[in-house]
Amino acid sequence: MTNLETEYKNRCSKSGNFGHWFDKETLKFFKSRIGASRTIRENIYFLSSEQFDNDPRMFTVRKMHPSGDITNHTEFMALTYGQAARVLKQLT
Repeated sequence: MTNLETEYKNRCSKSGNFGHWFDKETLKFFKSRIGASRTIRENIYFLSSEQFDNDPRMFTVRKMHPSGDITNHTEFMALTYGQAARVLKQLT
C-alpha cells in the first residue's frame, strides 16, 4: 500500500466516508494508474491516468480533500503526462 492509499483510508475512516477509490478491483476496472502527488495545505493533489480500449493513456490532476473525497482539479482525461506534471508542479 502506498502512502497516498494509506492517507486516503485514514481520511475516509475519520470522516465515515468508505470510498473505494484505491481498491485494486476499481483501479483494474478503469485501467487506472496513480502517479506523483503533493500536499498543499490540507489537500493532496495527485496524478491519475486511465485508458479505455486502445485509446492513448490520458491524465487527470485529482484533489483529495480532508474528508477523503476526491474531485477532479483538471478536466477528466484531458492531459498528456507532461501537461499533468506541469499542472501539479505549478500548484501553490
